[in-house]
Amino acid sequence: TDPKYFRVKAHMETALGRIPAVGTALVEVLQEGKKIIRRGIYHSTMFEEMGFQYVGPVDGHDVTELTRIFTNLQEQYSPVFLHIVTQKGKGLKPAEENPGEFHSVSAFDLDHLTNPEMSPKDSFSNRFGNKLAALGREVPNLCAITAAMKYGTGLNFFYRAIPERFFDVGMAEEHAVTFAAGLASQGMLPVVAIYSTFFQRAYDQMIHDVNLMHLDVLFAVDRAGLVPGDGETHQGIYDTGYFSQIGIPVYSPCNYAELEYWLEALVKTMRGPRAIRYARGEEKPALAALGCTGKPYDMLCGADKADTVLVSYGAETEEILAAAELLRHQGMAADCCKLVQVYPLPDGLCRQLSNYKTILFAEESVATGGIGQQLCTALQAAGWQGRFILRGVDNTHLLHATVPQLRRDQGLDAHTLAQDALTRN
Repeated sequence: TDPKYFRVKAHMETALGRIPAVGTALVEVLQEGKKIIRRGIYHSTMFEEMGFQYVGPVDGHDVTELTRIFTNLQEQYSPVFLHIVTQKGKGLKPAEENPGEFHSVSAFDLDHLTNPEMSPKDSFSNRFGNKLAALGREVPNLCAITAAMKYGTGLNFFYRAIPERFFDVGMAEEHAVTFAAGLASQGMLPVVAIYSTFFQRAYDQMIHDVNLMHLDVLFAVDRAGLVPGDGETHQGIYDTGYFSQIGIPVYSPCNYAELEYWLEALVKTMRGPRAIRYARGEEKPALAALGCTGKPYDMLCGADKADTVLVSYGAETEEILAAAELLRHQGMAADCCKLVQVYPLPDGLCRQLSNYKTILFAEESVATGGIGQQLCTALQAAGWQGRFILRGVDNTHLLHATVPQLRRDQGLDAHTLAQDALTRN
């Protein structure tokens, strides 16, 4: 990669090419001869067969050497393939020995380090993985599929319990869904656990390989809704739209109890393509206190007769509960409605909501094509003529921020929702 070599080589090729009559042919003969000699000394790589100059492998942790190589390669004007080798977790022995367990960990104190697998933080992902492992012991054809995220999705618990029915297809979400379709066609019950944002990669396969054939596949949608810390690429704000658009039932539990109840119901009593979506991280105390009724939706009514109802699902339920409390302190009664079955809309929902003059719907999903728009359309078709206020994510990319910050940015926080109900009533 020495730039002097590249310059001398270029000058020689230019000089030889200027020889009358034979110059161009001579350069081509010398280039081909060089290739033959190189092939005789060592095997060429597939990248060189495609016309790249292959450089490597080089140590990706040696910054000085990498800087030198990148500087020298600036003199090269042909395509270059630089092969860099790194070790995940380099510099931290526990991470080097357990790279999967240390994937996407939050900041921690090196002086008080614990293995995240040995002392895992409770989360929707871990509850999902443990419950699925328990169901796997009861349901002999149940299997689990992930795309290189065994620990992130909680499927490491299923893997430990039933390794022969666990499949990690690598970072290939499209193949994960097609593979699930193949297993389902042969009588297996595959559960495909992928982050919401990465299910988008497999949308074509969900339509053609699973949905059109009405195969028995359960999609477990992790990191659904607003996602903190991982930036705009990891926001789970599209899944309710793209699942419902193709007629796949969607369930969105707001706490651990609902997650475990509906996961078991989806595995044992429902068939065909279906999806369960849940948030990143831990359940919130206010939502945990709601428990699980096993109903597709719950009306959470106050003591007074209310003309306004706040509706939501999943993690955003916390904000409508807080907004209703803010309204109560300001002298306005408002009920809450918490959906678990978000698509199709539960039987009786429109009839019950039609009793209210104002409906405020809030969701941590894109407003365009989301559940709120579908509910508004259904209410209008049923003859309801009240005021419908929709709060969802704008057609925009979200900031890298915490969930409370994202909610404030999109008007999904309790204060903004309460103000909407007051000022637009």
